[in-house]
Amino acid sequence: MDSPSSEQPSRSTSSSHRRSLMRAGLILLIAGTFLAGILTGEVAGPSHTNASNSISDQPGFDTLQQVWDLIHDEFVDSNEVDDQELLYGAARGMVQSLGDTGHSSFLDPDEATAFRASLSGELIGLGISIEYQDGEPVIVAPIKNSPAEEAGLLPGDVIVEIDGIPTLGMTDAEVTTHLRGEAGTPVTLTIERDGASDLLKITVVRARIDLDPVTWAILPDGVALAQFHEFSSGSGDELNKALKEIVATGDVTGIVLDLRNNPGGLVSEAITVAGQFMPEGSAVYIQEERDGKQSTIRSIGNDGPAQDLPIVVLVNRASASAAEMIAGSLRDNGRAQLVGERTYGTGTVVSTFNLDGGSALALGTSFWKTPDGDLAWKVGLVPDVEVRQSDSSKIIDIEDGQTIDHAQLLAAGDVQLNAALATLHEETEA
Repeated sequence: MDSPSSEQPSRSTSSSHRRSLMRAGLILLIAGTFLAGILTGEVAGPSHTNASNSISDQPGFDTLQQVWDLIHDEFVDSNEVDDQELLYGAARGMVQSLGDTGHSSFLDPDEATAFRASLSGELIGLGISIEYQDGEPVIVAPIKNSPAEEAGLLPGDVIVEIDGIPTLGMTDAEVTTHLRGEAGTPVTLTIERDGASDLLKITVVRARIDLDPVTWAILPDGVALAQFHEFSSGSGDELNKALKEIVATGDVTGIVLDLRNNPGGLVSEAITVAGQFMPEGSAVYIQEERDGKQSTIRSIGNDGPAQDLPIVVLVNRASASAAEMIAGSLRDNGRAQLVGERTYGTGTVVSTFNLDGGSALALGTSFWKTPDGDLAWKVGLVPDVEVRQSDSSKIIDIEDGQTIDHAQLLAAGDVQLNAALATLHEETEA
């Protein structure tokens, strides 16, 4: 494991540089794009049935053509002019102009491949999710057992440089390009860390990462902790399996469902997860189309092993997309209280369209609301019990089937988990 070393003391980490994470950035998972919108999981070809008139008929198209011509005729370094990249840049710019940051996105072929791999739970890269503040990428969280975690990267770390290249002002596509690479190849990140006097240089070796969607342990007083990490394909069934193992341990008094640092994923998996805790037909979310038409999406099946157990849900600023959907559903259906911090603030259902040449367009095609009609988009969900945990590295680290005693719980220093346990005890004693 590479240990952080203090190099390049050219930038202070005084209070003026300390950052609190914003909730309006693009989340990048590993080195590919993992969008913050709820994903339908359907990858379709583009539809032209409701398309407006051709782009070439638009009044501003002449400007686009003039820019293209001037680049080819006048740009000083003609060797750097790549027609394909110019077209991808134009497509990316059109999507970015929608202002749906972190939700809708144009993906070039490499990004599209990584994106699809993320939904299957298999990725190659560093193992980080990031968002942006002040034009720089900030690590939300390293993924459990990932190269990033092993190298010592922490939540809140600001990536100042990637292999010596400054990140300030980079687009999300440029950050992705520099982070992405083959398994076994290194990348050196220059990190600004809150509390460190100097910048740190940390080298991470990219690797294949098989995401484990669920980790669980038994806490004191018979409370089960289920950490649900992402909503990739099959993760709902994995949660079902984990809950059955939890119940089989004996007298389980309640469950803390930990959705902190969960970037979300497939809507189909969110529906499966809802069925683990609520009766069939319970409202999972309300879908609102662009014409204002609304429909309620409900849980399917009634075989979840935690239908009657008391639940508290843990969330933080990196709980996004399907994680927010489930948190809102469990609260609005009276099944759980939320403990932690205001969530990321997504609220779109994203449809993914295959494009020519292997690229893809992930586009927010509808809003989702909680069963009570609350829109999380850009505002997030406010917990019933707000507890800020400034050091996100204090999230307790557990192994499947582990039994944790009071001393271990105290040593972990996870104040949000302790607040969740206190809330659960209040519910069971009421």
